[in-house]
Amino acid sequence: MKEIYQDVKGPFGNCLSACIASILEIDLEFIPNFNLDENNIPDPNNWRERFVDYLNSIEMTFIEIQVYHCEERLLPDCHNILSGPVIGRSKDEVWHSVVGWKTRIIHDPNPEPIEDFYWKETTAIYLIPKNPEFYHTMSMSICM
Repeated sequence: MKEIYQDVKGPFGNCLSACIASILEIDLEFIPNFNLDENNIPDPNNWRERFVDYLNSIEMTFIEIQVYHCEERLLPDCHNILSGPVIGRSKDEVWHSVVGWKTRIIHDPNPEPIEDFYWKETTAIYLIPKNPEFYHTMSMSICM
C-alpha cells in the first residue's frame, strides 16, 4: 500500500479514487473522480456506476461487507476501503473513504483529516482481481 492523497475535497471529492490508487499503488491521475460525470460535471448520484465501470476496465471487481454486521475476525486479511457517512466536530455529515485493514484505518487520503470523526455506518469494500495472476506481481495489498 502506497499513501496517495486526494486532490479534490468537498462533497465532490476524490477520496475513493485516492484509496484505490493507494491500494493498487498507482498514481491518482489514472483513476477518475467517481463523483463527476464524463464532462466533469458533479453527479454524485451515479458514482457507483462509474466505479463499477472503472473496475471492469482494469479487470477488477469488488465485494462489500457491512462492517457493523460482521465480526472482525471474519473480514479478509488484505487492505480494504472503509466508506460511509462520517460525522466530525462540526456535526456535519459527509461521505468519506479511507484505506483500512479489517476495521482499522491505515491511511486517510484527506491531507487535512477530519478530526475526531466517527462512522455513522461503514462498508468495507474489497477490490478483487478478475485475473489474480496479473495482479500478483503488481501489489500484495489486494485480496486474491
